[in-house]
Amino acid sequence: MLVGGDNMEGMKVCSNCGVEKGLDEFGNQKQGKFGKNSMCKICKKEYSHLEYIRNKETYERYREENKDKIKLNSKEYRSKNKDMLSERRSIIYTENPEKFRKKSIEYARKHPEKKKEWLKNNPDYMKKYHEENRDWLLEQGAKHRKNNPEEKKEWGIKNRAHVKSYNEDYKKDKGKELSLYGKNYTEDNRNKLTDVYIKGLLHVSLNISSMDITPGLIIAKRAQLKLRRAINSVC
Repeated sequence: MLVGGDNMEGMKVCSNCGVEKGLDEFGNQKQGKFGKNSMCKICKKEYSHLEYIRNKETYERYREENKDKIKLNSKEYRSKNKDMLSERRSIIYTENPEKFRKKSIEYARKHPEKKKEWLKNNPDYMKKYHEENRDWLLEQGAKHRKNNPEEKKEWGIKNRAHVKSYNEDYKKDKGKELSLYGKNYTEDNRNKLTDVYIKGLLHVSLNISSMDITPGLIIAKRAQLKLRRAINSVC
């Protein structure tokens, strides 16, 4: 029921918890009064979860018997609501990027064949991803190697011959290209004063690992370099 019997105040009482809430806290339902569900979103979520637990076998049997139908309906829904789903994923990622990344990694590990197929159909994705997340990936790699020194050592010993052969072949085929790329990459980082470039300078000058370099040190070093460049340009 609505407060005062109308929708003037935009409030509604949840039929489950009995709490008066704003209409935006109720899910949409065409058959419901004013197009809203009788239960608030929180209660509806809890109710749906309990309903699933009570009838888990029934739901699983239905999904097993209607795989193709469910797959088709899901595909049609994603196609019709592409923008809305994209916006929703963006909000979820912004609110909790670490949780999103962990779920993505876990899914990829459980379904390597799907990951391989997806990457095959989206060849430019990994290149773009590495470019946009270069600093984060380098940081995660360094953190993992620091926390798992034995794993790194074991992997190196186990794959020593393979790595050596691969590096020799790769340098032979891509030597000039690698040299040019490395030169351009370093020059680009130097001009933009990226975190990677500044971390390298701090590592050499202070003799500390990248894991011990704080954001404050990076900011201070960047400011120092900018000031030095400004003075040099005037002089």
